[in-house]
Amino acid sequence: MKSIIKIAWRNLLRYTRRTFLTASLIAVGVALVIIFGGIGNSFKSEVIGILTDSNLGDIQIHKKGYVGSIDNLPLDITIPEKELKKIETLLANNPEVKAYSERVRFGAMVSNFVQTTNIRLTAVYPEKESKTCTSLVKRIKEGNSNPDTFIGPGTIVIPLNIANGMNLKIGDDIVLVATNKEGSVNGMTFKISGISENILGPQGKDGYIHINIHHFEK
Repeated sequence: MKSIIKIAWRNLLRYTRRTFLTASLIAVGVALVIIFGGIGNSFKSEVIGILTDSNLGDIQIHKKGYVGSIDNLPLDITIPEKELKKIETLLANNPEVKAYSERVRFGAMVSNFVQTTNIRLTAVYPEKESKTCTSLVKRIKEGNSNPDTFIGPGTIVIPLNIANGMNLKIGDDIVLVATNKEGSVNGMTFKISGISENILGPQGKDGYIHINIHHFEK
C-alpha cells in the first residue's frame, strides 16, 4: 500500500502541469456545483415564499375531505363553527403562531353586464389576512392597498387579467353569481376597490371579498 502511494505521489510531482490542470478542473467543477446548487435552492425558496406570503400561508387547516375536492372549491365541506372556535383558541394560545386568518374560498362567475367569466374568490377579514400573508397587499397594484382595509363589505379585489380582459377599472360595478352550500344560486353587485397582480401565475383568476357578506354563506 505504501509503495502504491509513493508511486502515485511521484507521478503527481513528475507531471506538474497535468496535475495542476486536473486539480484546477476538479476545483472549478466542485465550485460550480456548489454555486448553482445554492442558486437553485434560493430560487426555489423565493418561489415558495412568494406563494406562501401572498396567498397560501405556511399552514392550512381544512375539514376532512376538502383537499380531495379542492378543485371544485366545495362550500359544503367546511369546518363547523364549534370546531372552528376550538381551532381559533388553540392558535391564539400558541406563542409560536404569529397570525392566522379564517377564509372561505369558492368559485363564482363575474360579469360586467356585457361579458362574463369565471373567478376564484377568497372571502377574508382584511386585517387578519394581511398579517397572515404579509405580501398580499404588495400585489395590489391599483386601488386601496391599506393592510387593514384593502377589502370592505360590498367591494372586491380582482386580478389583473380579468380587469384587462373585461376592461374594468377601480370604482366599476360588477356582478358575482355563485352557489351557497345548499346549492341555491346567489347574485350580488360589488364595487371594484383594487386590482392585483395574478397571484398564482398568468392564468390565475384569484379575487378577494370581505367575509362579512351574508349572501354567500359558509
